[in-house]
Amino acid sequence: MLILLMTRKNILPGENRQRQRKGKRKAEQVMDGIVLLGDNINKIVEVTEERKKEREKVTEAQLEISRQPAGCTDTKGSKVDRSLQ
Repeated sequence: MLILLMTRKNILPGENRQRQRKGKRKAEQVMDGIVLLGDNINKIVEVTEERKKEREKVTEAQLEISRQPAGCTDTKGSKVDRSLQ
């Protein structure tokens, strides 16, 4: 924290090495963050694709139901009256 408040003129020779090491750690943390972000994006894409497939199935089922002629039975065997719809 103290190093961040110092100006370039006030940096001691040994502190320069510390800053380099911290910079390397920070770069590693950034890379780890990028990897995690990529993993999260892949998960989001996967879930989005799954939901799209589910919506397509539901849409197809709805279309199939709407194409049935009036007076047909539903999946439970009950008679469906479509004349009032």
